[in-house]
Amino acid sequence: MPSRVRRAVKPVFLGAVTLVVAMGVVAAVRSTGPDHGTPVNPLPPAVVAEYWRADGSPRLTTASDRVNVFFLAFATSARSGTGELEFDPDQGSGVTPEVLRADIAAVQARGAMVLLSIGGAVDGGIRMRTDAQVDEAVASIVGICDYYGCDGIDWDLEQGGAGTDLQALVSASAQLKAGRGADFAVTVSAEPGLRLYEDFALAEGEATVDGRTWRGRVCDLYGPQFYDFPQSPAQRRADIVATVQRMVDRGLPPSRFAIGTTYAGSALGAPGQMPVEEYLAAYRTLADAGSRVRGAYVWDMTIESARGYPFAEAFGAELGT
Repeated sequence: MPSRVRRAVKPVFLGAVTLVVAMGVVAAVRSTGPDHGTPVNPLPPAVVAEYWRADGSPRLTTASDRVNVFFLAFATSARSGTGELEFDPDQGSGVTPEVLRADIAAVQARGAMVLLSIGGAVDGGIRMRTDAQVDEAVASIVGICDYYGCDGIDWDLEQGGAGTDLQALVSASAQLKAGRGADFAVTVSAEPGLRLYEDFALAEGEATVDGRTWRGRVCDLYGPQFYDFPQSPAQRRADIVATVQRMVDRGLPPSRFAIGTTYAGSALGAPGQMPVEEYLAAYRTLADAGSRVRGAYVWDMTIESARGYPFAEAFGAELGT
């Protein structure tokens, strides 16, 4: 179904960068709280998140109770070269759509959020650049999220973001925020240093859907993937700290940053891995310097469950989840 959004073009200024994004006609502001000064962020105050994999993870209900955000990996292309998406939870997991719906409701009942992650390393050919492709993606996301009861989405369009651009990401996200309300979370995970997603983390957009308007930042949490590339633990800790500082200098509050982690099973083997304790050391270094980030996520729940959830237990104890 096409989204009912009116668009106009308007420049948005972010530091020294001028961006042109798809905008809508303003009817009511939805992006700020009652005092119109405190931005809404629907995510938990401290985030301990896991990626659930349709190709093999156990049921959500088996996860540590310290996990308060789950990413469902992945929604992929339903028709290569378009924005149409599909999501099949049983690509080896053995979890049927009916079971996943029940499990999502169960973890939500204990206070966790469940977000649909879009893309992955093999996304089937997602393209989201034109208005028509954005409308296709938004309609697909609405349908999938309605069926499963998801609390938001996670953009994980990889290959350097080749399948999309900033205007499309902002437009789609603003439409989803307008149509589904301020409680609908939008996050992004990407390679550290990729300008597209750093800009998206700071971008603002407007959209009006069925008389409801969103205006403001469209990304609630930016979480670079600090894994799957060869670095020593000391180099990676320094990279995490430097990335956070760069983004803070550009205007991103630490509360909108998450550290993307893994500790085993990396595609690069040992050079791409780092112990949980080393990621915690980076988190503590930032906190001690006055940049306490919102939390961290781990790739992935399959590995976590086999090892007794060391990431969730360690970060959960640190962050108090």
